[in-house]
Amino acid sequence: MTERLRDSEKVEGQKVADKHPVGNFMWSVAVGSPVISFIVHRKKVGAEFVVTLICINMLLNLGDKLLIGSLDWDQYPLLKIPVFLGYWVARICVLGKAGAWRMKIDAPEYDAEEFRHKEKIAIIVGLIYSALVMTVDVMEAMQ
Repeated sequence: MTERLRDSEKVEGQKVADKHPVGNFMWSVAVGSPVISFIVHRKKVGAEFVVTLICINMLLNLGDKLLIGSLDWDQYPLLKIPVFLGYWVARICVLGKAGAWRMKIDAPEYDAEEFRHKEKIAIIVGLIYSALVMTVDVMEAMQ
């Protein structure tokens, strides 16, 4: 009986994810930034969307700063690249999931066509922004 209940919960959860065009992951927040995503979707989401995601982003940045300050990078130079990549992967995963969660709350009736069109724009701008930020981070890490 509990197995059937779990299966029905999975089906219901999948229906909720399929209903909203964002699904379970919001790429514009993950590869770009909460601000870029907010600007593109501003007619559908409120200020809570960007404030929540900026707070999560600030916590991730604080964790990054604490990690950088806690290791002696001169003694362990081979850790620079794995730590850098690990941070970016964790950041992308957390922000993408949080963005989808907030989008479902703020815009539950978002039109699928409109969402996909605006999301494509936000992803392209976000990728350009992220490439610039990562380039700056790599150049700083190399010094």
